[in-house]
Amino acid sequence: MQIDEAKFTRKRVMTTIQLPKFSVADPAKPWVMLEAEDESGLTVALMGPDSLELRADAARMMKLWNDALDAR
Repeated sequence: MQIDEAKFTRKRVMTTIQLPKFSVADPAKPWVMLEAEDESGLTVALMGPDSLELRADAARMMKLWNDALDAR
């Protein structure tokens, strides 16, 4: 599978917590995700069911991603 980098690698991301739009064991439990800041609906990473640990992981990943873009 070939991924077109231009479709997502130049977008800043934000952490969101929302109900997944895909099949999971507990559809009532929100998930932590990294999505494009431009609200295009592009999801860059699915972190997992909401927890403090995953929120912290997502925040670190978001910072690394956005800092890499800012460094260009």
